[in-house]
Amino acid sequence: MFFLLLLLFSFTGLLQAREGSLFVLEEVPAANLNLTAHPERIPSTLLCSIKCLGGNDMGSECYVFSYDNATQTCSLGNLGELDNSEVDNTTTLVWKHKGCIAPGKNPRYGRWYCVMKIKTERCYLVCNPGYVPKSYRGLYCNFIGNRAEWGRPIKDYKCLPTIPVILGGNAIPSSNKIHTFGPDGQVQYTKGNGFHFRQFVVQFFRGMITYCGGYWVSSGCYGFNDFALGGTNLQIRIDTRIDSASVIVQDRYYIIGGDKAAAWAQAEYILEEDGLSHPGMLTPEVTEEASCAMRFTDKSFINILKETVTEYDIISGNL
Repeated sequence: MFFLLLLLFSFTGLLQAREGSLFVLEEVPAANLNLTAHPERIPSTLLCSIKCLGGNDMGSECYVFSYDNATQTCSLGNLGELDNSEVDNTTTLVWKHKGCIAPGKNPRYGRWYCVMKIKTERCYLVCNPGYVPKSYRGLYCNFIGNRAEWGRPIKDYKCLPTIPVILGGNAIPSSNKIHTFGPDGQVQYTKGNGFHFRQFVVQFFRGMITYCGGYWVSSGCYGFNDFALGGTNLQIRIDTRIDSASVIVQDRYYIIGGDKAAAWAQAEYILEEDGLSHPGMLTPEVTEEASCAMRFTDKSFINILKETVTEYDIISGNL
């Protein structure tokens, strides 16, 4: 019985391998590659690819393999979660499971920043100054069986023009007001807010104005889709933070610093995909003094505190 199942499984894998050539021969950064330390003797590249596909069907991940024709040995493996190609720029020729095709044309008023040849390939929408993503920034490649597909339609990623918005103030009644400055001139909203804005951080995130922390809402976040209807409690719990700094890099909404020692010591970020708060990098230079954070590169931001400017890599967390 076992032999019949194995035969059927091998035949299925053979059809898959021949049908759409699920693997392509590519140069992959050696630092991103995790191959088995002990190669197995296999008669051909095709059978090695079938073994790799079989590992996925049986629950163990295999998305790359190498085959040595001289020794007829097969090494199965995977790609790392992080792109370490800047640390080690050498490459290795392997058979890689076909991933998603990177978006071709840049969207109007923006561009794509993609990180490929890692375990979960991804792209981020980066809008030009004066524009923001309509909804999401992050686009992730997922495997449905042995087929790779982008998690959302690429056509949904657009950059929209911004308008100035002033929320709240230091004292009542200004702390309960919202002013927008758009094509219709200045518009003030006061109805339906139900809470006050003071010493908080705010960004356009996940398709809405999202503000977090502050004097009255120190450990939560609210969102605005329609100013006339007021804000919505997003049920996001953050550390107690007042007078923080904030910045968005890739698909992470970072909140840095605050009025307490715990907030100075470590940043946190809200991840676009799950809408939850996650621990960020350590921030040893942050004190009770107010700071300002700005996106610096496609994967880093700078935090400005008096005469100190510190760059943080969001992937490694290193200074």
